[in-house]
Amino acid sequence: MANLISTLKNGKAGFFALLAERLSEKGDFPILSESYQYFEELLQSEEANNKNIVDAILSDFTLTQKIIRLANSEMYAKRIKDTTTISKAVAMLGLHVISNISSNIQVIDILSTSTPDSDEAHGELKKAILAGSIARNIVTKSTANNKEEAVVCALMHHVGRLMLVFYFPNEWSKIQKATGGEYTRENAASLEIIGVTIDEISLVIARIWGFPAKISHSMIRARAEELETPNILGSTNWLKAIANFCGNVSTMLDQNISQKDLEDFVAHSSRTLLVSKEDILESIKMTQDNAGERSTAPEIDPSRKNQIENFRRKLSIGIFELVFAQKKKIDLRSAADIIVRTMYASQKFDNVIIFLPIEKYFRVSIFEGILSPEILPELNIPKSFASNVFHLSIYNGIDVYIKDISKIKESSLPSWFKKYLPNTRSFILLPIISEGQTYGLIYAECMNTRKDFIELSELNEFKLLRDQLLLSLSLEN
Repeated sequence: MANLISTLKNGKAGFFALLAERLSEKGDFPILSESYQYFEELLQSEEANNKNIVDAILSDFTLTQKIIRLANSEMYAKRIKDTTTISKAVAMLGLHVISNISSNIQVIDILSTSTPDSDEAHGELKKAILAGSIARNIVTKSTANNKEEAVVCALMHHVGRLMLVFYFPNEWSKIQKATGGEYTRENAASLEIIGVTIDEISLVIARIWGFPAKISHSMIRARAEELETPNILGSTNWLKAIANFCGNVSTMLDQNISQKDLEDFVAHSSRTLLVSKEDILESIKMTQDNAGERSTAPEIDPSRKNQIENFRRKLSIGIFELVFAQKKKIDLRSAADIIVRTMYASQKFDNVIIFLPIEKYFRVSIFEGILSPEILPELNIPKSFASNVFHLSIYNGIDVYIKDISKIKESSLPSWFKKYLPNTRSFILLPIISEGQTYGLIYAECMNTRKDFIELSELNEFKLLRDQLLLSLSLEN
């Protein structure tokens, strides 16, 4: 990993180049385990409706930013520009895409490998979520027509801080030490310690992610005069004031600020927010009372822990074999063969296939499982466009997790799927893409005869196996 001190000699450009490198190494923000569990249960519930799905998404920072980013990406922005709400994004993307986004996000939970900075990162994610909850309760007291925008802005206001805590944890600790945890001093401390303000980080990320102006404007710190001047209800400046206020309060609550100091701060801010002091204080109390309703992770019984340990041991052996083989410069097919054997040996799948490009198709090239060998030549994926999840995965680099095949439309699957794989209940797709080049696709499935499917934490382990292969492909290029 590049050294920050040497990188800063190149100024701000050097910092953002290093940030891009660390984003590539560590991946995107994770989702909290309680958020993921609640959201997945909600999607499976017969009582799920658009409102409670939107509310569940807005209860997690990572889900919100991923969905807003995708809705504003080039793929979708051609149809509808400047998506600033989750309601609009869900209507545009559809629940199938939303479910895949959730499934593809790394989870912070009690099964995850702990890292030195995981507690602090976990805490900062919770502060962002707390800010969003405060905003949601405050705007219900107002007559603004863009209440949901305010919640999104309050969550995204934390992007710059989270970039530092996840990708520059040592420097973030220095910033916190220099400020004594005081929210309003973080920008100046960041500039002094790393040569870039948190606002600058936020704006660069907002531009890269394609965020609309309303959201990016609210991601930066408001000047003192902006927090003292009444705004037009629902305006861009009002959204910015709400985001700043909620971010400040979430930090205060985390530091166990006294009730008097909190009341003084609220009294000073209520004129700007166009909400009474009493309503704001009631909203904050409501947030505190509701905090942690889904914060307790389920206990894991000893037998389950043994299963997890055995599973991880098998995966570790496979990763070690792959790393060792890569040092001997093995070809892609040999490396892919190790992946197939490792995934099948994990005892999580009935069939594991790797499709590799051959002429006009991606064809079955490596296989382990119980399928009849006679049908394998029929399982071809055309390189030409097709509107199904296999094509989506290959050409958009999306990891797909289908837990219950009955929940998706038949048109979302290749034409041969129902004929040759009628007993499939669940499957995953992991594309093998490096530096814009598609090398293949990993397909692994469970049949109807199985009682279980992989947990999300286990899916992340398989992604690590695939990513080890991508690392070697990247180094070769």
